[in-house]
Amino acid sequence: MSFNLKLSTFALVSFLVIACGQDDKEGGSNQNAINTNTADNPLTTPTDAAQTTPTIYDIWVLDSINKKVPDSNFFSHGTPYFDFNEEKKTVNGHTGCNGLTGKLNVQGEKLIFDSLVVTAQTCKNKDFEKKLVNGFKSGRTTYKIVNGNLHLNVGAGTDLIFRKIRR
Repeated sequence: MSFNLKLSTFALVSFLVIACGQDDKEGGSNQNAINTNTADNPLTTPTDAAQTTPTIYDIWVLDSINKKVPDSNFFSHGTPYFDFNEEKKTVNGHTGCNGLTGKLNVQGEKLIFDSLVVTAQTCKNKDFEKKLVNGFKSGRTTYKIVNGNLHLNVGAGTDLIFRKIRR
């Protein structure tokens, strides 16, 4: 009897497998199937979709000065960072010594800063901050984004590379 039970079970399972396979071939639908067709599935993004263009409007932290990583003791009050805000057309951040805020106008690859205000804390190394702020005020600061990093040229032979930290 056990042989007959095994044979019957095998026949039933075989029938179900064949029947389910025929349903899919005949245009039937499997409600548990995962849709991998990106054109029909709103939850997936086609790989051909246009990639977003990198933009300066983000929060950036300094990685290097003239391709050299600054020593951790170089800045008195933490690593410089800047938040370039598109909606408000402003820049806010920190020079590594003092806070900085002002208005921002982006013209192509040129950054025009206006109404810059810098706090006046005493710091051990003001040279970097002086070059940075003078570069921002000069009207000659340019930028480009390369491999996801922000490259700022503030003049006086000072090229700064920043990495995005959020947003």
